[in-house]
Amino acid sequence: MSDFEVRLDTSGMERILREAPGKVDEFLAWFAESMVTEIKESFGTSPPGRIYIKDGGQIHIASRPGYPPNIDFSTLLNSIHQEPTGEMERTIYADAEYAQELEDGTSEIAARPFMRPVFDQAGQRIEAEAAARLNLE
Repeated sequence: MSDFEVRLDTSGMERILREAPGKVDEFLAWFAESMVTEIKESFGTSPPGRIYIKDGGQIHIASRPGYPPNIDFSTLLNSIHQEPTGEMERTIYADAEYAQELEDGTSEIAARPFMRPVFDQAGQRIEAEAAARLNLE
């Protein structure tokens, strides 16, 4: 089984780390868990794509390229987690076998990004949210 991992660079939070080091890890745990929730909530939001019958007779409604995947058995959805991986560090990952293929696409399947859009948005707001939640503004 392959792991798919994306890390968020928090190097811009140096001032916050200096002013409230004891609260930063608590904030990062909250922020990472909120990102996991956003990723999971994006599933099934794609306009309907191609409809076909999978092996075993299950009807599948594919997501459209460029949108998060639709849900069949929740395998990918349930494989998304966050955990501490160092001092003031969290890793968010999806360990379903096909996670990276859906995220990035392959020569046969167009990408259905589900993590990168959330990471892009999180990168734009992490410092402001940390300052607000840690009362450092």
